[in-house]
Amino acid sequence: MLHRPSSAVQGRCAASKNMLAARSALASRRMAVAVRAATTTTTTVKPSVDTTGKPAPTPPTVLWGARMTSTTPLVGDTATKLMIKLVDASTDERTKAYSIDDWEPPQEIMIDGGKGWTRCGVIRVPDQLTAPSAVTVQKIDTNPADGHSLDYISEIELTSPYDGVHRIPVHSWVSSCHGERVFFEGTPYLPKDTPPQIKDEREEELKALRGQGGASSESRTYDYQVYDDLGPNRPNLGGSTALPYPRRLKSKGPGKDNLPFDEQFNYSKQAGFTGDTLAGVAVAFTKTISASSGVEAQWYNVLPIAAVEIAKKKLGVTSKAPEFKRYEDVSKLYQEPGKVTEDILSKGDADAINDVTAQKELGLIAASARGKPFALQQKEKQARSGVAGAAAAAAAAFSEKLPTASFGEIFQRAIGTLKGDAKSNVLDINELLAYKIPKVESGRAGQWASDLEFGRQTLAGMNPCMLSALKQMPEAIGSAIGPQHVDEYLKELDPKKRGLQQLITSAAAGDKPQLFMIDYWILNAFWAEHSGPKNRTEHVGRALFYLQQDSNGHDIGLLPLAIELAHRGTIDGSKGAVYSRQELCKDKREVLWRVAKAVFRSVDSGFHQLVSHWLRCHACMEPFFIAMRRNISIMHPVAKLMIPHFRYTLNINCNARSALINEN
Repeated sequence: MLHRPSSAVQGRCAASKNMLAARSALASRRMAVAVRAATTTTTTVKPSVDTTGKPAPTPPTVLWGARMTSTTPLVGDTATKLMIKLVDASTDERTKAYSIDDWEPPQEIMIDGGKGWTRCGVIRVPDQLTAPSAVTVQKIDTNPADGHSLDYISEIELTSPYDGVHRIPVHSWVSSCHGERVFFEGTPYLPKDTPPQIKDEREEELKALRGQGGASSESRTYDYQVYDDLGPNRPNLGGSTALPYPRRLKSKGPGKDNLPFDEQFNYSKQAGFTGDTLAGVAVAFTKTISASSGVEAQWYNVLPIAAVEIAKKKLGVTSKAPEFKRYEDVSKLYQEPGKVTEDILSKGDADAINDVTAQKELGLIAASARGKPFALQQKEKQARSGVAGAAAAAAAAFSEKLPTASFGEIFQRAIGTLKGDAKSNVLDINELLAYKIPKVESGRAGQWASDLEFGRQTLAGMNPCMLSALKQMPEAIGSAIGPQHVDEYLKELDPKKRGLQQLITSAAAGDKPQLFMIDYWILNAFWAEHSGPKNRTEHVGRALFYLQQDSNGHDIGLLPLAIELAHRGTIDGSKGAVYSRQELCKDKREVLWRVAKAVFRSVDSGFHQLVSHWLRCHACMEPFFIAMRRNISIMHPVAKLMIPHFRYTLNINCNARSALINEN
């Protein structure tokens, strides 16, 4: 989602940030005072009774400070119903379970540029425990009939009276269906160097990720599956003798909602992932706009959101499918800096889309807030215990601010407030549709159409590694490009007046190559599956370039000489139609040359998205990531190094299988 907060929003955010920071600082001071007091205060604990009826000896305890932090907003019952235990680094003994509901009330804070929460408190820890090697965390289900409860925890901070602060990195969703989750102190260890007290916990955590760890494996298992989610009429990819691979993450069902919680977009990522958010908005946009405009929904699979509506307004047409008849028509879509234009969409239509966009940002946040807010829990707790006095009065006064409504309504209002916060930072759809002038055109009108700019974008664009030096005649690779298409223009460019054959011979003999080719003919392999949409033409192509030099022999740039294109109706085996720069410009048909370059750039973009990016990056890396999560503990130095680089990869891959390479 694109963000552009107004100055007013920024002001509110700054004021809110200062206020929340002050609250957090106050909580920290309270916790520090309590911890300092622990070193001088004698702790009295009610003695327990052993099996003989005699009082059992009570181990002495000291007070520790505790803080739990999250990068998710404070909604519903988030920041409640969490139990933690400390694991002794010396003995592997675990403390009793501490409920964070006994701590200070949760405070909203600004963290990582967004809203989060923190809770501080003090816990009584056996005095022989001097350092924790890990903590266990369990979320208690607030409403078993309504699925499970979730909380995202970023970090747990424990302040010991002996040696100060111990930070436990968590960065994970904790679900009530997980049972007890273990999170280790942040020091990395190779398997052979793991302290013996936590070796069992390390192995048990790996078993859980392999699906062998009981309740804690629920929604957390990393296992392999063939590509069986590409559409009802497509065969599975992988798993056969001829095609054993690829592999994806095995999940309970199709769609990203069945991924492990930690692999799904979190609140901040969901807010910033433009492509996914726009894809989610597209459905609502189609319902909102297409009925009134008559535009078929399939347009939104091909064009940017609302491009049809923009075109209709800018070009002043009312047809169902407006056409760009001149390149100047495309330029009309862009907005000059500082020039105010009328909104593309009406306020009602824009608000409907902005609502969906804000809802899309919530992600797992909505699912995590299933129960009663903390203040309401406190009010009920005070009523049950019959506690009177200042504490009960304060809790009652605080609870009076809550609306008198059902828990479901309270939850919906909380989500509504959160959506309002999200909308305040969401770029309005009308601003999104006001396309800014591209940098290549800013102050350089018409430069985009030059051959030198086309060559520059080839080198600086998405697939420069597809360029290969030409050391054999194009016909050797099945191309229709020949000397008749380029020799005249080549002899104008080359200081030695060499043609195609001479330049290829020189490169093959070891001289610096000056001819380069990009070949995307392999894309015709995808045509066999179906005939393709009626309103779309899919091309394959090749392009031949010359490396131009100045009089001193310094490289100037790549210049396109000829472009070979074909689609279903024109392809002839390995050959297509050749668009020669020398022929088209000589016959004053430069517009065809521009069209050929535009079509080839589209092919280049498609190859990048499907092959360079999806196949060679995302699809190839997914099984390696699964293997790492199954076999390398989070305590391992390699895991600590690599996991941030794989963040959200599985969510993006799932999106790609459902929208990019899926059937139709």
